[in-house]
Amino acid sequence: MSYAGHVMDMINRFKQNREQIQWRRDKTRELRKAYINAGYIKYKAGKPVHKKLTEEQRQQIRKQIVQEYRKAIWKKVIAFIVALVITAGFFYLIFNKE
Repeated sequence: MSYAGHVMDMINRFKQNREQIQWRRDKTRELRKAYINAGYIKYKAGKPVHKKLTEEQRQQIRKQIVQEYRKAIWKKVIAFIVALVITAGFFYLIFNKE
């Protein structure tokens, strides 16, 4: 029996893995360039430059973040209560032996 087929299969897998790694690196490089060039973060002398905000803008942003956080918490609480009621209903139907 020959083992050349197994060796060729192994060599092909190594080649495919190297190509896949290179493709991922290229894709990451492109995404990084697109992110930096999109203007989300401006760089000056290698350091990020942040926008200057007034105190009113800071308070407005902070208030918006708190409101979004509270909405997310309420959604989780309501989902938990609904799941609890459904579970209790199933247990009632299963264990109710009247």
